[in-house]
Amino acid sequence: MTVLSAKKNDEEDEEKEVNLRKKDIVKAIAEKTGISQKDTDTVVKAFLQSIEEAWAEGNRVSFINFGTFKLMERKARMGRNPKTGESLEIAASLSPTFAASKALRSRINDQLSSR
Repeated sequence: MTVLSAKKNDEEDEEKEVNLRKKDIVKAIAEKTGISQKDTDTVVKAFLQSIEEAWAEGNRVSFINFGTFKLMERKARMGRNPKTGESLEIAASLSPTFAASKALRSRINDQLSSR
């Protein structure tokens, strides 16, 4: 499973970003583990739901050598309506984020540099 793949264009070679969907991840996990795609889908849904529940309680979810799923607090700020130019207040909000660990960033950089 690759996130970036080399695609041949009629005129030139170029790398194109490939967006993986949940079903692609489920299929890859099922192939690697020998578990059915239906059972794997159940596990992936439960995994994502567990992260959502942790966020809802204000918790972080950390995986050593992978990264941390956390909420980032955005402060209220002034914005501008691009159509009218009118100023408006943008309310404070929480934004889900993922911070890759140093080990994960290193593995990714090593893989990309060896291409």
